[in-house]
Amino acid sequence: MNRRSKKRVFSNSHNNLLEVDFLDFKRYYGTTILIEKEGTDPQHLSYENKIICKQKRHNSWLLEVDRKNLRVNHEMPNNTMDYIAYACGQVLYPMQILVTNQLNIESIENFADIQKKWINVKNSLQEKYDKTSLLNNYFKVMDPYMKNLEAMIEVIKRDFFLASYCSPIHGKPYDFIYNSSDVYMKIPIVPNTKPVNYKVTQKVRSTFTSFGTITIEHEGAVLEERTPYDLSIRSNQSLNKREENVQGKLKSTYQLDKDTKTISSIIANYDIILPNNESRKISFKTFHLAERDKEFLS
Repeated sequence: MNRRSKKRVFSNSHNNLLEVDFLDFKRYYGTTILIEKEGTDPQHLSYENKIICKQKRHNSWLLEVDRKNLRVNHEMPNNTMDYIAYACGQVLYPMQILVTNQLNIESIENFADIQKKWINVKNSLQEKYDKTSLLNNYFKVMDPYMKNLEAMIEVIKRDFFLASYCSPIHGKPYDFIYNSSDVYMKIPIVPNTKPVNYKVTQKVRSTFTSFGTITIEHEGAVLEERTPYDLSIRSNQSLNKREENVQGKLKSTYQLDKDTKTISSIIANYDIILPNNESRKISFKTFHLAERDKEFLS
């Protein structure tokens, strides 16, 4: 029976701070994403992420993120389009990102290595697919980002796992104990444009769960300068402020380890209403895979 323990999350101690501690952190996560878009069949993605803390720096952490075992609709990438997309995406991994104590992504520390790997992957794909139009389209998209670190940082912020994992949930408890707190979460629910801004109410439950985790809940709606039309054409800026506002909702639950404040699980649902059959719903789940952590013991 999953009963709540009576031990309170917050007391009058220094450890009240919701500050993450990645020291000696090594963890596997299993992630599933269900994408439902108007007029198309649902798409199911699943993969594993391995995160290792490589170094503690002043007010920041160097994390290595690796991605494995991608499945598209429960199968490995098995057609040309899926394989090319997979090969291009995997160039980034393992990726070493520098994050603040609030999990803001500041830099990609091994970007030079990724750039070298990209050259090799391009050559390999060209040999296999002989410069097809599909391949050239991917190269046209990827090449500019591979030349610009700042642009690539913005790209990885559009990754669903990283956007959800590196969200603004960490802070000081006096923001949350007695009253709910408004926070802004940037969710890449619309592809090929900057993430959509949601204004949500954040609540921290006052007691630990029976699993020794802190529960953080969010509920809110889209708050965007861009209009539905702007997003439907993938604009990063507001082009017509006189148009109606974007409609969409967010609901999520985070579980944090009570000692380190690292994420144990995320369950989230996002939706957005857009014209031109661009409305979509996304269900996102990620859980700590304790069994996979045994790899770190060998």
